[in-house]
Amino acid sequence: PGSLLLGGTVKAPWKYRDYEKYKYRTLADDVAWHSADPSEPDLEAIESMMRDPHYPASYLFITRSQIANDDMFGLLPVPLRVLKQALLASPQFTVVYSNDDAVIFKLAGPNGPVK
Repeated sequence: PGSLLLGGTVKAPWKYRDYEKYKYRTLADDVAWHSADPSEPDLEAIESMMRDPHYPASYLFITRSQIANDDMFGLLPVPLRVLKQALLASPQFTVVYSNDDAVIFKLAGPNGPVK
């Protein structure tokens, strides 16, 4: 309870579940992007939001349907599929769950592990 659940776009069915227990945000609407260069995705903006001390833990969810939503409407300054690959390659983030339809990240390092 109290954790940040960060989605790629607003097209997330879990967003309306247990609304009172979690803080929901999206990369498309709530991140203050510093760069729109696809060759250098702005992972620091995401990390900054996820490190907010108001949340006991933070998780970033990227789903296949969110990627499709971004492909159709260009909701992010960098395509979500490119951002996902950059997150997978980054030492700043750790995958806590992954399957063909979704990947869930948390922050790596001393401020990243779940309390």
